[in-house]
Amino acid sequence: MPYKSFRELAGESGSVNSAFQTSYTKTFLIEVDSAADSVFYVGSHPQLPKLYSQHPADNRAFCVSINPQQDQANPLIWRVACQWSMTLDAAGVGGMPVATGNPFVDSQQKGKAPADRQEVPTARGNDYSYESVVIGKEVVQYESEPDPLDPDSIVITKWFKNTAGDFFETLPERDIYGLQITVGRNLPGAPAPEWDTLNGKLNNAQVTIGTRVCAAKTVMMMGTSAQLVYENSTSYWRWTHRLVVRPAKEWLWRPINKGKNGLLPYRDGPGAGAAIVYRIGNIQKMYRHISGDQVMDKNSYPLSIFPKDGVVDRVAHYLEFNYLETATFPAVL
Repeated sequence: MPYKSFRELAGESGSVNSAFQTSYTKTFLIEVDSAADSVFYVGSHPQLPKLYSQHPADNRAFCVSINPQQDQANPLIWRVACQWSMTLDAAGVGGMPVATGNPFVDSQQKGKAPADRQEVPTARGNDYSYESVVIGKEVVQYESEPDPLDPDSIVITKWFKNTAGDFFETLPERDIYGLQITVGRNLPGAPAPEWDTLNGKLNNAQVTIGTRVCAAKTVMMMGTSAQLVYENSTSYWRWTHRLVVRPAKEWLWRPINKGKNGLLPYRDGPGAGAAIVYRIGNIQKMYRHISGDQVMDKNSYPLSIFPKDGVVDRVAHYLEFNYLETATFPAVL
């Protein structure tokens, strides 16, 4: 049915708060020719502002609510209050709740510009959030400081021992941190079985996740979940992926090079111990059993026995073992 009249009423209002957030309200009068015309029909008048349209005098404010109300005395008359605001994602903007109550819907599109927001759920792009998280703990056995000549190495300065030279039964632990990136996606279907095998694996090639370009073996897939959601007459699956980013070297197992067998000068006589002959090329080396765990350099020389002479590398050595599996991560992340 046709509309009979449309006009803007006097009495526009506005406000600004201490956070410099501005809002405006305009009221429009619409007359229809039938009392049976619905609120949806009235709210769809072509001359009313559209949701997320800019205020005519302030392009920083966008339309966040359209509220038609029928006149109680005359059912042919409708007053439509429209509100513009700079705060698009605040709860209760425009006198109506922004949140649907479903966290899988309310978490979407926050912070995006109005022009980038999509009404159709499956047309929306991925959502990304970033958070530093603790992914584990490691035992610390010594005080340490970086070698100024080699930032990737650690120079042992003092083991944690008591005054009698014994190791403590309990040792301190420190947290292991990583950057968690959470990816939200809207898809028609639930995750296929191929996603099940990615958990706990590192990326085998460079991947881009949100604003991060991540080199190979720096990202671990921590988990994928999906929930069925109904919104705007559409049923779809809300996927969530959790990934943790760390430097590639920090995903390795890097134990300090220590043990009960080290490279020692050959000695003969009582108490010398049996020497194990080990040959590398034309170089013959003698390994002996030494007392207690000894920290060694990369050449297997115990640091506590040989003085630093400028010839042998006297820096404590860390071994590196690549024990985690890798997999190809989908480009949709």
